[in-house]
Amino acid sequence: MRQDGKVSPDEDHATADAAVLADKNGALAVTLLDGAPTALLTGALEDVTLRLEEHIIRIVNDDRFSEILRKERRRRAYAIAQASKEAYRQKFGADIQIRDKSLACEIYWHFYIKEKAFAAERRFGKGKLTSWLIFHMDVIDCGEKKIDNNRILWDLLSVFFGKC
Repeated sequence: MRQDGKVSPDEDHATADAAVLADKNGALAVTLLDGAPTALLTGALEDVTLRLEEHIIRIVNDDRFSEILRKERRRRAYAIAQASKEAYRQKFGADIQIRDKSLACEIYWHFYIKEKAFAAERRFGKGKLTSWLIFHMDVIDCGEKKIDNNRILWDLLSVFFGKC
């Protein structure tokens, strides 16, 4: 875990609570990990790593995550949102109080901003702004309104997010 409390995307996937697995056709499934990291190493699947806490879903925005979202971004962001909420429900026995569209919007924009920051670095070289953006997009911290001061932003932006 980083000093700011965020989970580093480089941490061992064995510490993850769940994996959202996508096959080559983009179908998603949630696998809760009870100490079995082999669930992340199954066949030719790509994965999204989740860390779940009460009132918070943390999604690691790494290369595997980016690979899933490169095609059909909005639809897959929405599918990841739904699968993440299902993993939360399985772990805590209750729903997290975040609307699907708000969560999908947050997932999509974190991915998009990180991709654009990398593109800017390739074109113009590393800079303070791009490094800051990439660092802050590494882990998507999705919390309920009572603990996430950005939830209102994602709720508002989700109005314009469009159909998935």
